[in-house]
Amino acid sequence: MKCNRFSEEQIIGILMEASDARRLKAMEDENTRLKKLLAEAMLDNAILKDVAAKNGDARRKAGCGGSCLPGAWSEPAAGV
Repeated sequence: MKCNRFSEEQIIGILMEASDARRLKAMEDENTRLKKLLAEAMLDNAILKDVAAKNGDARRKAGCGGSCLPGAWSEPAAGV
C-alpha cells in the first residue's frame, strides 16, 4: 500500500482556499441534516398511510354503521 506524503488538510490547503473548505464542510453538514429530515418525513408519511389504510379496512368491514353516505369519501368537501 502506498503511504500518503500529505495529510487531507494539506491537500485541501493546496487545492482550495480555507473559506471554500469551510463552505464545503457547512454544506456537507446541512446535507446530512436535510437527509435526516427527509427520512423522518418519509417515515411519518408511511405511518399515516398505514393508519389510513387500516381505518378504511375497519370501515368497510363494519359497513360504516350507517354513518357513511354513499360517495362521501370520493368527493371533496364543500368549499375545498
